[in-house]
Amino acid sequence: MKKKWLKNLLYLFIITFLIVCIGSIKAQELEVSKPLILAFRSQKAKVKGGEKINFLALYALPNGTQMAEERWSYRPLFLNEEYVVFEKPEVLFAPGQYEIALQIKDSHEVWSEPALTYITVSKNCSQSEVAYMAQKNIKGAKFNLFGTENYRLYKKITGTRDGVVSGKLIISDSPEKVKEKGILYEGISNGTGRLLMHHLHDMKDGKDYRMMILVTNLSKEKQRICINNYAIKGPSEDVLYVGEQLLLDYWDNQTREVVYDLPAGQTGIIYKQELPWKRGDALSSYIDFHTEDKVKWQVLCVENGDNFETYRHYCAKDQHIRGTFETMKKIYYIDLDTELAYFSIGEGMEEFLIGFDEVLGKEVYNKGNFGMEYELHLKAVKDTFVVFNPRGDVFRGALMWNGKVYAMPNKGCLKGKGEASFLGEIQEGEEAIVKYILPNGSSAPVLFVFVPQNNLEKMSILKEICKAYKPF
Repeated sequence: MKKKWLKNLLYLFIITFLIVCIGSIKAQELEVSKPLILAFRSQKAKVKGGEKINFLALYALPNGTQMAEERWSYRPLFLNEEYVVFEKPEVLFAPGQYEIALQIKDSHEVWSEPALTYITVSKNCSQSEVAYMAQKNIKGAKFNLFGTENYRLYKKITGTRDGVVSGKLIISDSPEKVKEKGILYEGISNGTGRLLMHHLHDMKDGKDYRMMILVTNLSKEKQRICINNYAIKGPSEDVLYVGEQLLLDYWDNQTREVVYDLPAGQTGIIYKQELPWKRGDALSSYIDFHTEDKVKWQVLCVENGDNFETYRHYCAKDQHIRGTFETMKKIYYIDLDTELAYFSIGEGMEEFLIGFDEVLGKEVYNKGNFGMEYELHLKAVKDTFVVFNPRGDVFRGALMWNGKVYAMPNKGCLKGKGEASFLGEIQEGEEAIVKYILPNGSSAPVLFVFVPQNNLEKMSILKEICKAYKPF
């Protein structure tokens, strides 16, 4: 008995020594039936805010298998609500205690049980979040506020001047969940415009349904219809993913052009869905166009094989947006100063576009201003960081920063006002141009937050988690 006790003590000592000296090793001497984490802890139990965190682990795998994947998560224990971040924490800033969990998976797709360790972040900082963001400079990097910061307390600013780009904005998003075949929306345009389509399949009869977008020449002469740019994404059950990919494609391919010469009174097919549309899947589009004269646009859900020309039934709308609006784009010129500030988009009814439902003959509001582009010209007097903070339920999309398109956030989605993404840095005296469209499937409002570097000790953003977010 004594020898066995000494043997176990010696083995424990060896394991502890290996953990302290080696980062992550495989203990091959153990016979296990599934992956097992023998020991797991951080190199230091207490770290300063912004100090790099190193983790040490000892694990065993079944014979004939290899390490395939690690799964990390952490949660702050100082919050009153349950909040879990699914990533490996490289640095932490908000002071308090955190619980970190690790699981491993072998090459046979078997997961270990979670192993837990705890780490305390002191109130002292080795570097600021802002410095860390600047060092990483990853557009869309996600960070968590953990209840330590409310951007609404910053100074609210408006544009020093603004402009509007007129044009028809035709939106078909109601009924968002399509429960029957028919005409979902139709609108009239003459000149430049954009058509937004966003619908989900919700029919239960199992038949083969497809979406179509049609245009009819209402003039008495043949006319040219030019599609300047277009993006169509789906079908997919991941609505947020569809909205993100739609914007990435739309802004990345702005040189695409398709031209139709349409005789008087004739109808042309702009889009006919080729892939099968399963129940729960979303389809979404932006189509920018220019016509020489008056045309009618129609969005239809048809049963595959039907003659669309026989369709006369209009589907009943729901609470989502359907209508024709007169503004395609708003431009704001914003001169930033040395104060912490924010610029908001999609805040209230006074900002929302007022349009007309051409099927029902009723006035409608575009709540959130879906389909309308915002262009912000940001001029900085000091080096300034820009943070993007959606305030609705959930957000997954893309923004354009100085002509380049970035997913926002660069992985996953932003949930509620407690999460934000790093957008970029504006150098002193320079201007950055940001383009934004509220993604289909996401919600408004959103804040653009400006953090000048002129007075670091007054920057309450130093309490935030501004680390670069990257996949494991």
